[in-house]
Amino acid sequence: MVDSVFPSIIHKYCFGNSEDLLQDMPLSSHRRQNIVQVLSRTHFNLHFSWVRNLMQKLPPSIGAKVTPPGVQDIIAFRKAMSKQISNILSIKSSSPEDTPIFTYLRHSPDLPPSEKSPARLLDEAVLLIMAGTYSPMLSLIVAHYHLITRPEIMTKLRAELRVHPQSVSPEQLYQLPYLSAVIQEAHRLTFGLTGRNARSLFPDPWRFDPERWIMTDSTEAELGRRRRRAMMSFMAGTSRGCLGMHLADAEMAVVVAAMARWEMRLYGTTAEDAEFLHDYHVMSPRLGSKGVRVEVVGRAEGM
Repeated sequence: MVDSVFPSIIHKYCFGNSEDLLQDMPLSSHRRQNIVQVLSRTHFNLHFSWVRNLMQKLPPSIGAKVTPPGVQDIIAFRKAMSKQISNILSIKSSSPEDTPIFTYLRHSPDLPPSEKSPARLLDEAVLLIMAGTYSPMLSLIVAHYHLITRPEIMTKLRAELRVHPQSVSPEQLYQLPYLSAVIQEAHRLTFGLTGRNARSLFPDPWRFDPERWIMTDSTEAELGRRRRRAMMSFMAGTSRGCLGMHLADAEMAVVVAAMARWEMRLYGTTAEDAEFLHDYHVMSPRLGSKGVRVEVVGRAEGM
C-alpha cells in the first residue's frame, strides 16, 4: 500500500489528476523496485556518467536490449510526464493560484520563459514525483515496522489517538506530540540524504525511540532544537530545503494514524526490510526487499 499512496498524492498536487495507484498495487510495487534498481547504480553513474549519456542516444530498438528494466521504466515515466507537461503548456488561459503546481508555474508572471520550457518543467516534474514518492515511503516503512515490533510504542500512540476523532485534519493530527515524535524518528532513521548519525545528540542512534522528541522543559527544548538542526531529512533551514516537507508530514500523520487503528502482524518481513543497509545517497534496506508486508488481524481495541 505504501507504494501506492504517496505517488497518487504528489501526482494530484503536480497535475491536478491522480494515477490512483491504490487500484493497481502491482504496478506501484513494480515502480518501487525499479526506482531501487536505478538508485543502486548511483555510484557507478557518478563516475561513469558518459555511459548514461551514451545509452540515451541509442536507437530504441538497441537501447531496449541493453538498458536495465529499471532504467527503461524511468524512460517511460519521463515520456508520461512529458505528455502531462505538454497538456499544461497547451492551456492558454490564466489560472488561479490554487491550481496544480505546473499549471501555476505555466502562468506565473515571475518566471522567465527559459524557466517554462518543456525540458525545464519536465526535469522538475520528474524530480518532484520521485522525491515525493520515495522519501516519505521510506519513512513510513521504518515507522510501520517499529510500530508493529515495538508494542510499547504502538500502545502509547493508540492511547493518544483514542481521544481524537478520525475526522481530525492532517494539520491537527501532526500536532499530537507522540504521533509527531514517531514521524520525526522515522525521518531521522531514513535521513533524506544519507549522512552522520551523531551519537552525541542521539544516544543509541540506531534505536527507534520517539521519546527523543518529547520535550518537557526548556533544557530538553534546547536539545530538541539541536537535534532538529542535525537532521538531514528535508534539509530544513538551508537554501536547498525541501518544499514538500509539510506535505510529507501531513501524509505521514494521516497514514500512520490510520495504520495504528488496526491490529497487524508481520508477514515475510525481517528487520533488514526496514534497516539502512545500502547507501545510494538515500538509505536503502536489503536488496530485493518487498517492503514491510503485514497481515491485518482486525480492528484495534477501542479504535
